[in-house]
Amino acid sequence: MKTPAASREQTTSRSPVVDFDTVMLLAYGGPRSVQEIRPFLQRVLEGIEVPEARMQALVERYLSIGGFSPINELTSGQARALQAELKERGVTLPVTFAMRHAPPFIGDVVYELSRRGVKTIRCIVMAPFRSEASYQRYQKQVDDALEALGSRAPLVSYASSFHTAPGFIAAVADNVKTAFSSIQPRARERATLVFTAHSIPLAMAKTSTYAQELQRSAGLVASALARERFRVCFQSRSGPARLPWLGPEIVEVIEQEALQGTSHLVVAPIGFVCDHLEVLYDLDIEAKEVALQRGMDFFRVATVNRHPRFIQALADIVTSE
Repeated sequence: MKTPAASREQTTSRSPVVDFDTVMLLAYGGPRSVQEIRPFLQRVLEGIEVPEARMQALVERYLSIGGFSPINELTSGQARALQAELKERGVTLPVTFAMRHAPPFIGDVVYELSRRGVKTIRCIVMAPFRSEASYQRYQKQVDDALEALGSRAPLVSYASSFHTAPGFIAAVADNVKTAFSSIQPRARERATLVFTAHSIPLAMAKTSTYAQELQRSAGLVASALARERFRVCFQSRSGPARLPWLGPEIVEVIEQEALQGTSHLVVAPIGFVCDHLEVLYDLDIEAKEVALQRGMDFFRVATVNRHPRFIQALADIVTSE
C-alpha cells in the first residue's frame, strides 16, 4: 500500500505513497495564559470534586513556570517540522494538531477538516506508551467528533506506537548524552540514569502495555549509550491516595539513591515528547529540590521536542505503514 520511507541513511528515487489526506497530531494541551489556567483545570477535572485549596495549589504550579504551558506551541512546532520532513521526502501532506483539553480541541479540528473536504486522516497520539489515559481517551474524542459528523465524517486511522522507533530512541539517547556531558568526566560513570514517565492507576496498567513499553524504551536507550545501570520510575500521580498507582515514584527513587551515596542524578523524562507542567514543575522544581536537599546534583534531560531524529521517526511511521 505504501513504499518504505526514505531516511537520511537510505533514499529512494520514488516518493513514498500515502493513502490519506492529512496527518493530525493529538496531544493533551495546556493553558496558554494566566487567564486560561482555571478554565483549563476545570475541563481536566470535569466531574471531579476538588477542594478550592487543591485547585489553587494547581494554579500556583502553573504560575511558578510562567503562568502558561508551552505544550500547545511545541506541538504546533512538531507538526510544522513533520510537514517539512515529509516534503523533503517528496510527500506534500498537511500536518495539523489537536488537543484534548485546550484549543484547538480535537472535535473542532476534526469538524474543520471535514468542512474543508478532507476524507482521510492519519492520527498520531503524541505519547510513546499506550494505556487508556494516554491513548484510548484520545481515540474516544475523535470517535465522538466523527459520530457528530455522521455521513460527512472522514475516515480515520492511527499510526503505530513509536516507543521502539530507532529515531525516537536515538533522539532520547542523544539528549541523555548531552546531559551527561554537563557532569565532570570523573563523576559521569558514578551518576545514576533515571527514566521517568507519568504514573497511571495500577488497575489501568494491568489492562495495557504501558509499563512494559516504558521498560523496553528505557532499555534500548541505555543500550545505545552502553550504560548497564539505569532506573525506571514514575511521576505526577494524582487522584485519591488510597488508590494504588504505578511506582516507584521519582521522589522515592531520589531518596533511595541518596542513601546509596549517589552524587549525580540524570533524569530523562522519556514518557513526555515535549515540555509541559509535568516536566517543568514536577521535575525541574519539585524533584530537583528534593535531590538538592539530599546533596545530589540534578540534571534533567531535554525532551525530544523537535529533535531531528524524532521528527524523522514520525515521518517514518507516516510513510511506511
